[in-house]
Amino acid sequence: MKLKTYLSLLLFLVLFVSCNGESDFEQKNIDGDFTIELPTYMHELDLGIPEAAMQYGNELEEHYVAVLKESPSTLMEYGVINLAGYADMYMSGFEVSIEGATINQLSDGVEQHNGMEVITFDADGILPENGLGIYYYIKFYKSETAYYYVLDWTLSDYKEQHLSDMKKITNSIKEL
Repeated sequence: MKLKTYLSLLLFLVLFVSCNGESDFEQKNIDGDFTIELPTYMHELDLGIPEAAMQYGNELEEHYVAVLKESPSTLMEYGVINLAGYADMYMSGFEVSIEGATINQLSDGVEQHNGMEVITFDADGILPENGLGIYYYIKFYKSETAYYYVLDWTLSDYKEQHLSDMKKITNSIKEL
C-alpha cells in the first residue's frame, strides 16, 4: 500500500476510536430554578412551547427537549393534587394527538430520583400532520415547590441513536 493509504487508514481509525458513540454533556442552569445536563450538540431553540421553562434541540440530529415547571397551587385549581394526576393530565393528550399512540409507563409507580418523586413514560406513534414516526421519553417530577414535565423527543428512525442521551437528559433534572 502507498503511504497515503496508510495515513488515511490511520486517520480513520483515530477518528473512529475517538468517536465512541457517547455524547459530551454540559450542565445548564435554568433561571436559578433547576439544572439539566444536555448534549453539547443541543442549543436553545424556540420549539413553539411558550410556557416551557427551557427549550433546546438540534434540527440536524432531530433531537429536542423541553421542560415545563408548574406551581402546585396553580395545578390544584385544575384538580391536580399529586404526581400521578399531573402525569395523567399530560399523557391523556398523547392518545388524541398521535395516531396509533403506544404509551408505556416505564417506572414502577411513583419512584424517587434526585430528591423528588418521579414517574417515567415513553410514547410513540405517527404525527398526523406529516405522517412521520415520533418517539418521546418523558419524566414527570414533583418537588416540595414545583412540578416538572420533561419532554424529550426524536423521530422514530433516530430512537436507537438518541435513547441513551434521552435517558441521561431526563434523569439529570435537579432542583436548586
